[in-house]
Amino acid sequence: MCSSDLLGYFMAAAPTYAAGTLFVPLASSEGVVPGGLLVAADGATGKVKWVFRTIPQGPGDDGWELAKDTWSGGPDRRGGGIWSAPAIDAALGIVYVNVANPTNNYDGSLRKGSNLFTNSIVALDINTGKMKWFFQTIHHDIWDWDLIGGPTLFDTTVNGKPVKAVASTPKTCYIFAFNRETGQPLHPIVEMAVPTKTDVPNEEVYPTQPM
Repeated sequence: MCSSDLLGYFMAAAPTYAAGTLFVPLASSEGVVPGGLLVAADGATGKVKWVFRTIPQGPGDDGWELAKDTWSGGPDRRGGGIWSAPAIDAALGIVYVNVANPTNNYDGSLRKGSNLFTNSIVALDINTGKMKWFFQTIHHDIWDWDLIGGPTLFDTTVNGKPVKAVASTPKTCYIFAFNRETGQPLHPIVEMAVPTKTDVPNEEVYPTQPM
């Protein structure tokens, strides 16, 4: 299941355990494999309960309808490893993962589009692995600016009301924080126009980024 010799995946972070289940994050973004994996396995028997592929490759993968038109090029959409341990809110029944950058890291000329669900924090149903919400922190990453901090769960107060929150940080040094049940941002996130000039042939730099 996670042999780098057979499939190109490996564990770069420890699994997270909750409710009798191990949630195993699998990389690698740089291994040119088609999407990272989060595997939910029975903690006693090792039997796989469900698998979430971070970059949908076809209609059988959850999120395909959202992601299918955000990639150009060949049939395989590559990268999107999970390099940090998942975070779990057992009361809400949600597991949170940070999805890393697409491949090739610095040349996106063969993968035009925003490249979902790379560089995203993704919330999944703990029992089924189905996606509840997501937010992409870098569109069409050509800088290797993936999420490196979190996901971190915390409780806070917004407008005088208690909120259960989750936050992650990419290499851009922004902090992206959300209501961890709904995915609603805790602070305004604005799509800002960014420079699109490039010297990479056939590259199409994404025209906006969330800030």
